[in-house]
Amino acid sequence: MPPIVEMTDDVLKQLINEMTSPGGPFEFVHQTIHGVDSKVFKYGPRNLAEMYALGRDKDSFYARTFNRWFGDEDWTCMVYLEERYSFRTTYRLAAQLAWRIKERFGIQKGDRVAIAMRNYPEFCLAFMAATAIGALAVPFNAWWEGPELAYGLQDSEPKMIFADQQRCDRLTEYLKDSNIPLVVARSEKELPVGIIRYEDLIAGSTESDFPPADVDIDDDAYIMYTSGSTGRPKGVVTTHRAIINTVMSWHMPVVGMMHLNRDYLDEVKPTHMPSTLLTVPLFHVTGLVSLFLSIFINRRKLVIMYKWDAEEALRLIEEERITIFNGVPSMSFDLVNSPNIRKRDLSSLTFLGGGGAARPPQHVQLLEEILGRHIAQAGYGLTETTALGATNSGENYRNHPDSVGRPTPPLMEAKIVDENGRELTNGEIGEICFRSPASLKGYWKDPKATAEIFLDGGWLKTGDVGIIDDEGFVYIKDRAKDLVIRGGENIACREVEDAIYDHPKVFEAAVFGLPEEKLGEQVVAVIMVRPNEELTEQELKDFLSTRLAKFKIPSLIWFQNEPLLKGATGKIHKRALKEEKQDELS
Repeated sequence: MPPIVEMTDDVLKQLINEMTSPGGPFEFVHQTIHGVDSKVFKYGPRNLAEMYALGRDKDSFYARTFNRWFGDEDWTCMVYLEERYSFRTTYRLAAQLAWRIKERFGIQKGDRVAIAMRNYPEFCLAFMAATAIGALAVPFNAWWEGPELAYGLQDSEPKMIFADQQRCDRLTEYLKDSNIPLVVARSEKELPVGIIRYEDLIAGSTESDFPPADVDIDDDAYIMYTSGSTGRPKGVVTTHRAIINTVMSWHMPVVGMMHLNRDYLDEVKPTHMPSTLLTVPLFHVTGLVSLFLSIFINRRKLVIMYKWDAEEALRLIEEERITIFNGVPSMSFDLVNSPNIRKRDLSSLTFLGGGGAARPPQHVQLLEEILGRHIAQAGYGLTETTALGATNSGENYRNHPDSVGRPTPPLMEAKIVDENGRELTNGEIGEICFRSPASLKGYWKDPKATAEIFLDGGWLKTGDVGIIDDEGFVYIKDRAKDLVIRGGENIACREVEDAIYDHPKVFEAAVFGLPEEKLGEQVVAVIMVRPNEELTEQELKDFLSTRLAKFKIPSLIWFQNEPLLKGATGKIHKRALKEEKQDELS
């Protein structure tokens, strides 16, 4: 029997059977989690601190195999500019930080630790330190402006904050009357009295392991804010189990293929060590879970980009021999339109993933034409599902390019329901629902919203409308929520409308999304100006810039003096407005 080199449906079935059978490394059992009967992995880390320690593990089947291929050494964990951190160094630095925040600020289990910064190694270390001792990490969106930051502080009530200089400057005004300690990383200027420099906080630390902490797998790990159909972002509370079961689900096929090829390991040795490029923000679930937290099980190198830049990405792929590229559709657009893409050596890439929004097939086709091989994959998940959902790769992606794939094995389940929650048959259109241990525990301080997102039996409503075909492939057709997805960022139309209505010259407003080639969708608005008033686009955008992050401000605005189109119920008829404006632009 020759080595297995392609993941066909038959190979996947064999892999799942062997990996999940009794005693297998990915065996799953049924447990009652938050009152719901759930399929969960029987073995694995008990909490995130144990998962972080896997980066130092040399005894697992995976580690022994890679040591055989690439040598028994302390592999690189993170790269940022000229800085390189090994897995042992990363673990040690995070452990030392955990001791400092526990001793100096009294951080303990259940406390919230906010992280407000762009992509830096310190973001990763702060997240590890907080979660290892049972605190909840709270990533703040780095695009947030004053009112949004004020809301995040008021809602999450952090006991301390990690920030970079830019976020520090924005936060200071809102911390004047509080005693919340603020720790600033990589500051290059004099800090105000009372604000602590990150480097000073950890100076002289010598610990090599995390402080003792009683952290269970079903304890809360983080709160991540996501835009829904309402005006304010909701805090998604995610547990250690959700993260661990998500990461293990993604790694099962990799470990499984090595297991199936256990007699042919030398023949299937990869050319390069596994590595991934961090192209998206760490304050999003894709950057945090899919790219960062997934590195520990298979000791995958994470090359951190401070912000997206196509030319820098191409350079890093070539120089760092990146094997995994995962990003939003606009990044594929930037890559295929780079004048230098054919000048770079991209032969190390084995995985070209995408998510956050639909990726135009022509981008994939051109990228694969340039690369000379088929490596594209698609995925679908939500902040509420810890990014776990459906995956589409290999022959399935070629044969079903408009599908997000089948539910990710072995734990994820999917179904389609009607407006009453009744399950529909294959091919019938309705709301997509998921069930797995990766689902959120609930929305922070919002039991009503938590109850509304779940159906009986632990099924989570995604807010997306679609179908499941007879082969189990999921297709997204529309959104039930009033959202715009711009370059992977979820934007609640209601939130933008509320900010627009704050302007004294606005009488009526409707915000919605229209197609845009690079970012997938753009935010647009149709506005009725109050009688006898005049309002310009620049005036409104300047007004909104003090209330909304830049990516939420409409790029196209139509002003009119007559009332906006209404439906039979008297509500603004957004669908008709959308069709009208789309026709005008075509």
